[in-house]
Amino acid sequence: MFQILLFLIFVSLNSLADEKSKWTDSKIVPRKTQIKAVHITELRAMIDLKRFECGINFSGWEDTFLAPRLSTIKKVHLDQLRQAVTELSIKEQELRGLTYPRGPQFQSGNIEAKKTLIRAEHINELRDLVEKINCPKTKK
Repeated sequence: MFQILLFLIFVSLNSLADEKSKWTDSKIVPRKTQIKAVHITELRAMIDLKRFECGINFSGWEDTFLAPRLSTIKKVHLDQLRQAVTELSIKEQELRGLTYPRGPQFQSGNIEAKKTLIRAEHINELRDLVEKINCPKTKK
């Protein structure tokens, strides 16, 4: 039942005409936009939609439900998002016939637990990478 609900959310996200309108804050501005649980939740939903489109099983997420104003965004959340984007990128390249697919190189730097502040550049980079992934339709 939960996966059906997620799928319906993904389909409705995908049906939006403007790619940028899929995000609560269309652009996260450094030192201005506060990083929120919704930013992680939206990225997870978009990644799961892209995984579905590329024929990859849904990810399991740490702290599946992130409550607004209550949940702390952790290193593990960003690590999982980066891993999922890497898997998606590699799958897209494989579907396009690349012999040696590679994951993206994250420019926003390493994240250290309890030391690194999650910044706008971390979220924006992930959004940009996810939006660029477009798996070709596979023949069934």
